[in-house]
Amino acid sequence: MRKTNAALNAAIAILFAGVMIYLGVYVFRSFHTGYVTAGAVYMELEETGQAQGLIIREETVLFSGKPYMDVIAQDGKNIAVGETVANAMDSQDSMADTARIHELEMQISRAESAADSGGSGEDSQIRPALIQLSAAVARGRIADIYEPEVTIASALFRSDSLTVSDSDLAAMKAELAGLKNRTANRATAITSPVAGVFTTAVDGYEHLDPSDLTELTPESLRALTEYRDDTEGNLGKVVTGTKWYFAALVSEADAARLEEGGTALLELGKYASGTVPAVVIRISHPSGGWCAVVFKCRTALNDTIALRELTADIVYDRVSGLRIPAKSVHVDEDGQTFVYVISAMEVEKKTVEVICSTGDYYIVSVESRADALRAGNEIIVSGRGVEEGLLLK
Repeated sequence: MRKTNAALNAAIAILFAGVMIYLGVYVFRSFHTGYVTAGAVYMELEETGQAQGLIIREETVLFSGKPYMDVIAQDGKNIAVGETVANAMDSQDSMADTARIHELEMQISRAESAADSGGSGEDSQIRPALIQLSAAVARGRIADIYEPEVTIASALFRSDSLTVSDSDLAAMKAELAGLKNRTANRATAITSPVAGVFTTAVDGYEHLDPSDLTELTPESLRALTEYRDDTEGNLGKVVTGTKWYFAALVSEADAARLEEGGTALLELGKYASGTVPAVVIRISHPSGGWCAVVFKCRTALNDTIALRELTADIVYDRVSGLRIPAKSVHVDEDGQTFVYVISAMEVEKKTVEVICSTGDYYIVSVESRADALRAGNEIIVSGRGVEEGLLLK
C-alpha cells in the first residue's frame, strides 16, 4: 500500500493561506491607515556669493639696513609715535647677547613669580593662562603666547629643585643689567614715526593705499596684484587708522545685488568669527562678466592685519526657521497653510508660514504661539484618512 502526504499537504496549504491572509490584512491596513512621518528641524540658511581680492590699509613700513634685528614690539599691539619697535645690530655677538637677555628675563620672571605665589593658588593661575594660550594658538598670534607661557611654566616647574636663591636671583639681575648696558652701545633703536597697530607681516603690497581704489576696474585690480615691492630689510609695518578696504572681483550678477553706499556682510571664514559689516563704496562697470567692488570695513582689523589676499563670501540673504517636507504642507479653504503632526498618538493640526522653498523642503517661520510648530515635532508627510483629532492605534 503506497503512503500519501495528504495530511501534510493540507497543513501546509492551511498555513500558507493564513500567511497570505495576514499579509493581505497588513498591506490593506498600511495602505489605508499607515503614515509616513518626518521631524521638523531648525536650520539657518545663507545665500552668498564669492568675492576674491586684496585688503588695502594705510600702512607705514619700518626699515633697517643693518643685518641683525631684535624686534621687541608685539604683533597686533598698538604702539605710540616714537616708541621703540626693534633694535638693529651689526654683529652676531650682539644678537647672542640679546638672546641671553631674553633668557634671563624669562628666568627672573619665573623665579619672582614663584616667590610671590609662595606655592599656592597654582591651579587658579594655570587655568586662565591655558585659556589665553589656547586662544593665541587658535588665532595664530605668536606674540600673545609669551605671557601665558611664562605663567604656565612658572606654575608647572615650581619645585624645591628649581627654587632660585636670593643670591642667584641677584646674580641674574646683575648679569641682565650688564648685558643691557653693553648691547645699548651696540644697538640702534628703530622707532615708529606713526601711531597704530604693529605687525611683522610684510608682503610687498604696502605701497598700495586707499587712493589706488578710486577708479578701480577689473583690469586695474588684476594689475595691482601683479606688482610687489622688495621686502628685504623691512622689519615690520604700522597700520594706522581704524578702517580697512577690501577690493574684490565680484561676478556681474552678484554685483547687481549690491548698491553703492549700501551695506553688506562679509564672511571671512577662519579669519574672523561671525560676519564683518561693510559699506560698499564703489562698484565698477562690468567687464568680461566681472565688476570691481570696494568694501570699507571698520571691524576685525586685528584679525586681518597679517592677511592680504582673501576670498570672502558676501552674504546676500539669511534665513532661519524649521525645515519640513514640502509634501507635508496643506492649504485650507481660507488659504491658510498647515501641517498635521502626531502628538500623544493623536493627529493635531498646526498652521505654518512658509518663508522659502529649498527643493523638496520648505523653511517655515518659528513662532511663539503655544500651539505653534516646534523643532522635533513629528509631521505626517503622507497617509490616508488623516484629519485633526484622529486617534492612532
